[in-house]
Amino acid sequence: MNIRGWILVVVVLLCLIFGGVSYNRLASRLPHTIAIASGSEAGQYHHLAQELKEFLKLEYPRITVEIKTSNGSAENLDLIKEGEVQFAFYQNNSRSQTEEASNGKLKDADRTDGEVRAVANLYAEVLHIVVRKSTGIETIRDLRKVNVSVGPKGSGTFQIAAQVLSHYDIRMDSKRMHGLDFAGILSAFENGKIDAAFIVTRNLSPTVTNLLQTGKYDLLPIQDTSALAFKNTALFSILLPRTVYSGDPPIPSQDTQCIAAKASLITHQQVPAFLVRTMTQMALSSSFRKQLRELTEDFAREEQDFPIHRGATDFYNRGEPTFSSSVAEALNDTLPYLLVLAILVIVVGATLRQNSVEKRRQMSARLYEYMAQVGHIEADQRGEWTPHQLLRLLDLVSRIKKRTVDDRIEGRISAGNEYVAFMVQLAGLINTIQSKIFMFSDRRTDKPPQDESLD
Repeated sequence: MNIRGWILVVVVLLCLIFGGVSYNRLASRLPHTIAIASGSEAGQYHHLAQELKEFLKLEYPRITVEIKTSNGSAENLDLIKEGEVQFAFYQNNSRSQTEEASNGKLKDADRTDGEVRAVANLYAEVLHIVVRKSTGIETIRDLRKVNVSVGPKGSGTFQIAAQVLSHYDIRMDSKRMHGLDFAGILSAFENGKIDAAFIVTRNLSPTVTNLLQTGKYDLLPIQDTSALAFKNTALFSILLPRTVYSGDPPIPSQDTQCIAAKASLITHQQVPAFLVRTMTQMALSSSFRKQLRELTEDFAREEQDFPIHRGATDFYNRGEPTFSSSVAEALNDTLPYLLVLAILVIVVGATLRQNSVEKRRQMSARLYEYMAQVGHIEADQRGEWTPHQLLRLLDLVSRIKKRTVDDRIEGRISAGNEYVAFMVQLAGLINTIQSKIFMFSDRRTDKPPQDESLD
């Protein structure tokens, strides 16, 4: 096998080794456990987290998927930043509005969230202000007089409730304000402990639907949605049409102006791109979004609180000629192995080249040795020779020719121009010696043979 063949074999073997190492490195980046931060078990976040869990179990059956309950959006954001979970549900209104209860300043964590990445907006979370009909509550200002649930601290509901109540100069630290989750709201309404509740969830969610269809409650309109949206661009106005929850009695009893924020899925920038791409694909699959009417790819990508993760970008740009982040991650992970591979190829190539040069030198030296022997014979045969001496000389030249041909066949001499010239030289010398032998035969001399020593 020539040098090119050896180099090809070495490169193929190294590539196979590199491919195996790369695959193992990529597989090792897949976590053994994937944690998803949801919210309370009765909330929409938890329900959607359960669906994503089932999708992930089908895609990665060897991975354990855990759902971590929480107080909601703000806590989920902290869990992402602390690396406690890989994915979390989040309300886009939560980032800039999280405040320290003690001094009203933004948390340091909220100013250092550069590693948080967006995956997709999922649906519009609408603020439903549910009030007991018997209380006579007609405007938000009336909430000063009654017990109100504003959602657990750290939840998206709490953030929006704080903005709405602040707009109407209603203090959040009132003894009448309660931080209840969905299950707590239902119980508190039944026990008469609260008269109103801020509930942020998607339209026609089972929790709100079941509550309103009891006929005991109605929705309180928000008159200043434009002003609230102006103060915080993460919020937008939305109109709930009369009877959307029930027709008899009509709930709401009239078209009700509300505000909403986008519920989204977030992750950490260190989560592998291929895993985030898979999660994005699942979130935008037809089976997952069948209950999320507004979820389209345009809705999923627009106006995020955080930069979109490179894995999600790969999915959104799947029809465009872009360099895959998953491939980039694999290359980044295997860069040391690529460098080792390159060094090995260079070393092996240099070694084989050096061996080839040395072999060619040896082949040339062997040919030059034969050429020197023949050169001496060619010079000597010009003197006076007897027929018997010429026959011995012809036999010697023939043996040199045979050794030269054998060495060529065995690869000890290359078939270059020098070899061809040497074989022509040999052929010419053989013809010359044979001609001299024939000349002696033609004379038919009867002289006894001379001293035939070649020495």
